[in-house]
Amino acid sequence: MKMMIINKDYSLLWCGQLVSQLGNRIYLMALAWYFVAVLGNGSGLFMLFMVSALPPLLFGVAIGPMVEKWNKRHTVITCDILSGILVGILATAVMTGSAPEWLVYVVCFLLNTVNLFFSPSVNVMLPSIVGKDKVQKAVSYIRMVTYLGQVMGAAVGGVLVGAIGVTAALWVNAASFIISAVMNMMISYTESHPQIAKKYLDQLTDGLRYVRHNVMLATMIGIAVVCNLFLPVLIVYIPILIKTEMGLDSIHYGIADAAMPVGAVLISLILGKYSVKLSALCQMAMGIGVVAVTYLLIGFAPLFLVVVVAMLFYGMALNYMNVGILSFFIQNVKEDYRGRVLSLLETFSFASVSLSYLLANTLSEALGTLDALVINGIALIILTISIVLIFIKQRK
Repeated sequence: MKMMIINKDYSLLWCGQLVSQLGNRIYLMALAWYFVAVLGNGSGLFMLFMVSALPPLLFGVAIGPMVEKWNKRHTVITCDILSGILVGILATAVMTGSAPEWLVYVVCFLLNTVNLFFSPSVNVMLPSIVGKDKVQKAVSYIRMVTYLGQVMGAAVGGVLVGAIGVTAALWVNAASFIISAVMNMMISYTESHPQIAKKYLDQLTDGLRYVRHNVMLATMIGIAVVCNLFLPVLIVYIPILIKTEMGLDSIHYGIADAAMPVGAVLISLILGKYSVKLSALCQMAMGIGVVAVTYLLIGFAPLFLVVVVAMLFYGMALNYMNVGILSFFIQNVKEDYRGRVLSLLETFSFASVSLSYLLANTLSEALGTLDALVINGIALIILTISIVLIFIKQRK
């Protein structure tokens, strides 16, 4: 595939991510269906997502200076190996019938803590691997492989969970992390600009000061925080809608779940082929507006076909926004600050994600899932209008 051949190192990174994301999607589907269908515990599913969102809130800002100081390639490899071990521990516990609910929460918490080091390290590596002029294309294809793995994982996961169960899904994910680690070991990446030795707290406060003095960076982080109060809720609502509202099985859940990454892959292919000239604010406004429409469609017409189509456009919109905002930060933040700023973005974003799951659970229990989706859709329409007004003000 021409799109992957930016160079050998990028292709290895791309392939490693594909394998890892495939395993991750099977793993997440297995846990989601386990809570909803086996335990009948929708609140437990919300708790699972909240626990997963806690590490960035607790540790994200503090991890930024460490990411910049450590060798990025070694960090990525170590993260893959640790993640494989953690999932292997959970798989063993499930296989032996000794997996209490708290263990699932602990493993998810630790996995997402490890990921705090992984994601910024990959993003910081990209300009050195592909060149700054190819960053948007590289980001687009990395985002694409994330969703391509999710398509494949969702397609396999629904069948795998129904036919074999949770244990097999967990072992598949553990193996995918190890395969990804092996591929990352083959990348010949070297640090381009070693960080000048500074005290840890000095690095931390310096990064915060850098963002505070850059109005556009602070604005984009603020928008990302508000967005994440409403954007993630559909992921949690879908298994509940499929099982509770529609009375369908895990195969239907797999189809609906796969539609989102299919849409994300489609938009990545488009972005990889055609350079986007719109500003990050415009991309955010367009993406949020589309998500708002998908929420309202499902809320007012809860049919399986509508859900699948809405998830397709939901995936396109999310990835369009993610590529825009991530490319903006990689291209506009100095290399010496990139790890800290990206960790800061992730910290504040996931803090609002944690609140979004709490809000989603509260609305769902009080009003029902469909009405909760409509309320979230209306909130996103208001947010879209607000971003457009910010853009108009900046243009004056």
